[in-house]
Amino acid sequence: MNGNWVLGLEADGDWANINGAAPCPNPAFNCTSNVRDLASFRGRVGYAAGPVLFYGTGGAAYANVSYSALTFGAGAPPTAGAVTGTGLFSDDRWGYAAGAGIEWGFAPNWSAKVEYMHYGFGTDTAAAGTLAVVTPTALRLNIDTVKVGVNYRFGGPVVARY
Repeated sequence: MNGNWVLGLEADGDWANINGAAPCPNPAFNCTSNVRDLASFRGRVGYAAGPVLFYGTGGAAYANVSYSALTFGAGAPPTAGAVTGTGLFSDDRWGYAAGAGIEWGFAPNWSAKVEYMHYGFGTDTAAAGTLAVVTPTALRLNIDTVKVGVNYRFGGPVVARY
């Protein structure tokens, strides 16, 4: 801590089950994604005003994603029983994470926080024959999260000033 300014590093990793869907180029398909792992390693800069810390954070991000393009029988609704074929593609994605938050030290060694985080992974391409039979498929991935947490700091009473 330098005056009221607080500098630090933060890393997190999550097993996730974040599902998404988007229209496929071919309307006979239903395109979906499932983020299975989400992680980041970030710097954190904040300003402490009494027991409250206002901060920004940013750094590297990682996600493991599974994409699928499911085909459905003629006229059948998109249900599991109607699936007639599938295309699959898994991808390890690297990108950035950036966000901001507020943390409140409510007791010695204890704090609570609310944090918004945006993860940007850009666009990657699934090769022809994975999600689409003939053409490569562009895959864009962005994730936005809001985290609410309670923290306990081991060691001395750091929370006395923030």
